[in-house]
Amino acid sequence: MEVTPRMRSAIVITVLFLLCITDVALGLRGLILCPAGCRCSRLQTGVSTDCRAVGLSSVPIRYIDPDTTHLDLRRNSIRLVREDTFFGLTNLSTLLLDDNRVSDIEPHAFRGLASIVRLSLRRNRVEVLRTDALSGVAGDESACASASASRRNCIIDLRYNDIAAVERNAFAWVRRLSVLLGSGSDDLTIEAYAFYGVRDVPRVEIRDVPSLTLKPRIFTNAENVGAVVVSGTSVPVLRRFTFEGLKNVHRVEFTDCHLGDVQPFAFSGIHYAASPEVTWDATRVTLARSSGSLPSYTIVAATTPEPEFPAGGLVNISECRVDVIPTDAFRDTNLANVVVVDSVVSLVDALAFRGMSRLRVLVFSRSRIGALSGQCFGALAHLRQLLLYDTLVDEIPPYAFKDSEDIRLLSIVIPRNSSLVLRSLAFAQLIETKEFRITGSPHTRLTIEVDAFQSMFGVTDFRIANVTLPVVARNTFRGLGKVTHFRLHNCRVTHIEEAAFGVSYGLGAIDTLDMSIGNALPCNCVTATRMREFERTFSRYTVHCTEVDGRRRPITADDYSADTCQTPSAAVTLLSATATTIVVCLSVVFCYIPTAS
Repeated sequence: MEVTPRMRSAIVITVLFLLCITDVALGLRGLILCPAGCRCSRLQTGVSTDCRAVGLSSVPIRYIDPDTTHLDLRRNSIRLVREDTFFGLTNLSTLLLDDNRVSDIEPHAFRGLASIVRLSLRRNRVEVLRTDALSGVAGDESACASASASRRNCIIDLRYNDIAAVERNAFAWVRRLSVLLGSGSDDLTIEAYAFYGVRDVPRVEIRDVPSLTLKPRIFTNAENVGAVVVSGTSVPVLRRFTFEGLKNVHRVEFTDCHLGDVQPFAFSGIHYAASPEVTWDATRVTLARSSGSLPSYTIVAATTPEPEFPAGGLVNISECRVDVIPTDAFRDTNLANVVVVDSVVSLVDALAFRGMSRLRVLVFSRSRIGALSGQCFGALAHLRQLLLYDTLVDEIPPYAFKDSEDIRLLSIVIPRNSSLVLRSLAFAQLIETKEFRITGSPHTRLTIEVDAFQSMFGVTDFRIANVTLPVVARNTFRGLGKVTHFRLHNCRVTHIEEAAFGVSYGLGAIDTLDMSIGNALPCNCVTATRMREFERTFSRYTVHCTEVDGRRRPITADDYSADTCQTPSAAVTLLSATATTIVVCLSVVFCYIPTAS
C-alpha cells in the first residue's frame, strides 16, 4: 500500500497529539490537590496536608488529595465530623483534629481509615461519644504490630474533652490502636459494649475524671488487649461482670483511685489464654522494682515450664483506697497475679480470691489492711506465693487460709513500729506449704496464740526473724509436723515454756532448730531444762544463752549437772512443811487469846 503525503501528515499529527497528551498527563500527575490556605507537599510515602489555624469551619474533604498520609487540621473552628468524612483516604496514617470546636462526631465518621498510626481529637468539646463514632478504625498493621510502638503513636486520643458518656459500640471493632480517655471536668459513664470486639489494642486508658461509672460487659468479645488502666478517679461502684469478655489481657490496673462498692464477680470473666512459651517457676517468682508509669512492682517469671497450668496476666491496684474486696470478687478468671501496692484496703472478705484457678502470686506490698475475715485467703487452689510485704494488718484470723493447702511460699514482712497477732488456727490446713517466713524490724512485736500453726505438716523451712517475741508459750508451735530448718533469729526471746513446740513427735519431727542469733535466753537451769526437752524433740539444735556478764555462748542439756539443778530433797521438803505447820498453829493460838480475854 502506497503511503500518500496526506496519510504521512496524518501520522505525524497523531504522534504529536499523543506526545502532548502524555506531557499533560505527566504534568497533572505532578500536581497536588490542596485546600485553599493549606500547605501541601509530596513526601516519599504520600502527601502531607497542613491546614493548621487557617479558619476552617468544616473538613474540606473535596480538596484533600487522595494520596494524603498526614492531615493536620489543628487549631481551626471545626464543629462537626460527619459520617464518612474521611472515606476514601485509605492511605491516611496521621489525622490531627486537636484544638477545634468539635462537639459532635456522627456514627461512622472515620469509616475507611485502615492505616492510622495517630488519630487525635484532644481539647475539643465532645460531651457524648455516640454509637459507632469510632467503630472499625484500624491501625497500620506493620507500624502497630510490635509491642514497642511509641506511646505517642498507634493511638486514638480523646483526652481533654469533658466527655460525659461513651455509648455502646462507640469503639466497636477498633484494631491495633490504644484508646485514651479522660482528663476532663465531667463525670464519665462508659456503657456496656463500648469496646465490643476490639482486637490487638495495646491499652485502654481512662485518667483523671472526677467520677467513673463502668457498666457491666464494656469489653465483650475484646481480645488481645495489652492493658486496661484506670487512674486518678473515683469508682463509686465496680459492678459485677464489668470486665467480662476481656480475653488474653496482660494487665488490668487501678492507680490513684477510690474503689467504693466492689461487687462480687466484679473482675469475673477476665481471661488470659497463655501462649506455649509462657512459663512459671513453681518455687521462685521475684519482685523487681520498676519506674515511670508502670506498677511499683512487676512480676518477673522464671523459666521452669508448667504446661498443665497455663496462666498469665496481672491485676495491679496501686495507691488506691478500696472499701472492700468482697467474696468472689475474682471468681472465674485465670489471671496469674494480683498485686496491691501502696494502698489502703478496709476489708478483705472471706473467699475474696475464690475461683482464681490459675492464680500463682498474690502480693500486698506497703499497704494497710483494716481487717481480714476468716477464710480471706481461702480456696486458693494453685497459689505459689502469698506475700504480705511491709503491709500493716492487726491480726491473721482463724482459718484465714482454709482450703488453700497448695501455697508453696507464705511470707509476711511486718512494718516498722507495728505489731501482728496470729490467732489460734490462723494457718490451719496449709498442709502443702513448703516455706514459711515472718520478718520484721527491731521495733515490731509478734504475738502467737496457741495452735496458730495447727496441721502445717508440709513446712520444711520455717523462719521467724527480727521481731519481738519475748516468751515462747506452751504449744506456740504445736502442729508443725516435719520441719527441716526451724529458725528463730533476732526475736529477743527471754523464756521458753515447757512444750512450746507441742507434744514431742519423736526424733525427726523437727530436724534442726536454730536460735543462735539475737535472742536473750539466760544461761541457767531453766534454759538447760528446755534443752533436755529439745533433745527429745529435735535431731539437732543450736541455742545461745547470755551469761550474767553479757557474754553469749551455746547452751546444751549437759551444761548444768543434776546436782546443780536438782530439785529440793525430801528432808528439805519435810522441814519446810513442818515450819509451815508451826507458823499456822502459833497464829491460831495468838488469835484465840484476845478472844478469850
